[in-house]
Amino acid sequence: NISARFRSDSLQLINGTNLTVAGTTELTGNVFVGGASQIDSSTLSVYGNQGISTTRTGSSSFIKMLVGSSGESRIDTANASRVIEVPSSGSEVVFNEGSLDRDFRVESNNNANMLFVDAGNDRISVGSGSTYSMFNVISSNDNTSDWWTNSVATQYIQNTVGHPVLKMNNNNSNRSAYVVYNGNGSAQGFHIFDRQNEQSRISAYTSSVVINEAGTDVDFRVESDSNTHMLFVDAGSNEVGIGTSDPRSPLHVQTSHSSTDVTAANTNSTLSIGNSATGNGVYNAIKFAANQQDMYIMSFNNTQVADRRLGFFLGSVAGDAVADERLSIRGNG
Repeated sequence: NISARFRSDSLQLINGTNLTVAGTTELTGNVFVGGASQIDSSTLSVYGNQGISTTRTGSSSFIKMLVGSSGESRIDTANASRVIEVPSSGSEVVFNEGSLDRDFRVESNNNANMLFVDAGNDRISVGSGSTYSMFNVISSNDNTSDWWTNSVATQYIQNTVGHPVLKMNNNNSNRSAYVVYNGNGSAQGFHIFDRQNEQSRISAYTSSVVINEAGTDVDFRVESDSNTHMLFVDAGSNEVGIGTSDPRSPLHVQTSHSSTDVTAANTNSTLSIGNSATGNGVYNAIKFAANQQDMYIMSFNNTQVADRRLGFFLGSVAGDAVADERLSIRGNG
């Protein structure tokens, strides 16, 4: 049985009545279900808290469109998962409100996964349906020869007013780091900033790379395979160590070998000073610079062992054997 009433322009079903329609049915004009007035000029107006459901014959699945108790518009599925929710107020649209393992995908013209949310792994990918971390940007552009052009870049960051900035934070506002590109004047280049002290740690300019440009007490260290301080700059003491973490002079070179075989010095020396040029008279020099007088220790090459020598020079002109060389040790002893 159907309790209904006809109006001049519509068919109205009374609350609490059921209508079953089989076959093909054509309704013209306006239809009201569960109410007596038209909703926002709609041809079909449905009242109640269960909305409109649709299913396929013989299937247990269905989809329901309804307005929730708080005024939100929703699309639900058979297992009561909220697929889409549009609140009646606010500024957000929620997908997968039920927090199920249901991926979200947006296609572009040529990419089936232009935006992909991996619900099961809580990850997002741009450009691919594969995810390897929380946020992924994956491109298939062949940019091996022209990687510097915008059209084949994997990521493009621009600030039309100020500097493009990438911020990294460990959930503590005083422990942030920034990668900044400055495109202005002589400061043009990339900078890595320590937010805690608001200072640039590494600056890469068009013609130089600067470490600790702010000039603060921040050491610089380079490790080798088995030495944690292969190169070490002690910022506080203004000293450089090679092979040591405790330099005691502007340049401190230290090794730890215990060899007593002097012939091993060819490959096991503490400090090597070389000159790749050949020819009689070609020299290496160590200069001791002073305000009034410079001094030198110089080694001279010669094809004849007897003519090779190590000279000590005191004077304003290096290598003046007559006036300045005070001691000479020759190859023939």
